[in-house]
Amino acid sequence: MSIAIAIIGNKCGIVASDSREVDNGGNINDNFDKTFSLLDENVIAVQIGLLKNGLTKISDLIINWVTNAQPFRLLSDLVKFINDQLEAYLNIQTINAPDKNISILIVGRTNIATGAFKKWGIDVVETNGVFSASNHQIYESLGLAGDDSSVKSINSRRKQPYNLMKAAPLKTIAERIIDCGIDHSGNYTARPLQHIPTCGGIPMTQTIDLN
Repeated sequence: MSIAIAIIGNKCGIVASDSREVDNGGNINDNFDKTFSLLDENVIAVQIGLLKNGLTKISDLIINWVTNAQPFRLLSDLVKFINDQLEAYLNIQTINAPDKNISILIVGRTNIATGAFKKWGIDVVETNGVFSASNHQIYESLGLAGDDSSVKSINSRRKQPYNLMKAAPLKTIAERIIDCGIDHSGNYTARPLQHIPTCGGIPMTQTIDLN
């Protein structure tokens, strides 16, 4: 699994990832948009892990589900809806991929169009063919998900002398963190992919204005 981050600054919120598509044969696609938006760009999100089911992008499914659902009053309601839809969908599919888990980071306002900005995470874990989804609000300054080695290195470098979160434009901070994740990532564990780093795709970001 690659690395994904979510940050809320003074002027904007940002999500970013270096997510990469790797199939069972070891073919890699790094050049694609890792982020997406919902509800007229009032909500931004980033996804890592299982990105496609066959030719169907998971993010496209989410966009379609949300677009065709009843209006959402609260960001927490939207998160729970995506959580439940993903779990139900994946448990009736046959998934053939080296990484079947999913992590999604979401940034939006409490009341979708108004209120304070919040960060949420959704995690989908596959165990013996059964998918379980859970969600949580993120209270830390940095929302972080993905490769264990990358996450550990990023967390250890958030203080001096590295200070990945030191003052800078938010996009610069996001790119700095993603680069650290790439530099310290582990490899896939599934055969024959053990030589392929889980991180290393082309980093991409999406921002939302806080004004």
